Amino acid sequence: MSQAIVVKDISRTYASGETKVTALNRMSVTVEQGTFVCIMGTSGSGKSTLLNIIGGLDRFDSGSIIVAGGRWFPMSPNFFQLHTF
Repeated sequence: MSQAIVVKDISRTYASGETKVTALNRMSVTVEQGTFVCIMGTSGSGKSTLLNIIGGLDRFDSGSIIVAGGRWFPMSPNFFQLHTF
């Protein structure tokens, strides 16, 4: 089977005032084409952050993502200010 999604060493940190919150810390996962995946974890463990990053809705600080053979790049923090849809 071929790899549909490859997430390697993804990290994402949010600023909450003066505090930094690490949502994902060097997280890696590979999903083979044709498989079903269930993402489970406690509240605040980064499930939604991971899915938002894979879906292109959120940026990531470091690491790499390949979806269907195409590489995702981290968006700049002001991506939506720079682009009109």
